[in-house]
Amino acid sequence: MNATFLAIFIAAAAPLPINDHPIEFQGDRMDVRRNDGYLRLKGNVKVDHGQTTLTADTMEIFYAPDGETIDRIHASGNVRMTEPGRKGTARNAVYTPTDRKLVLTGQPVIWEDDNSLAGDKITIYREPDRMEVNNARAVLQPDTVRESIASPPPATNGDQP
Repeated sequence: MNATFLAIFIAAAAPLPINDHPIEFQGDRMDVRRNDGYLRLKGNVKVDHGQTTLTADTMEIFYAPDGETIDRIHASGNVRMTEPGRKGTARNAVYTPTDRKLVLTGQPVIWEDDNSLAGDKITIYREPDRMEVNNARAVLQPDTVRESIASPPPATNGDQP
């Protein structure tokens, strides 16, 4: 039985939708330990959640105590993240679907267009759309800087730009 078919079978047995988007996963090999709330994928691993795709050598999926929703996904080895307008790489990633937070470690780098951002740890929050970077290093292209100055983000909490 191939891992993709098994993933579909498991998904049918336990509802996985988080934030109105199902989590779809596949890999060459899968180890399912249902009683332990654990699933491990190895080889050509891919996880899709909404418009976000993670690929890696290995992924471990941990179920919440209810046994029906996913608590977190830990990816390791050649981690790649893609979503509209943004891509990233790292050695490791942890994704928590309930708060839609992705934490990249192990030489993480994020690219948006021709701009790049690197650090020791990059945390991407989906709600609201923001990032935190430890020991940040960035390369911003001149056109991007000009656009940011020409149209600054709207003021919040009564602050003036």
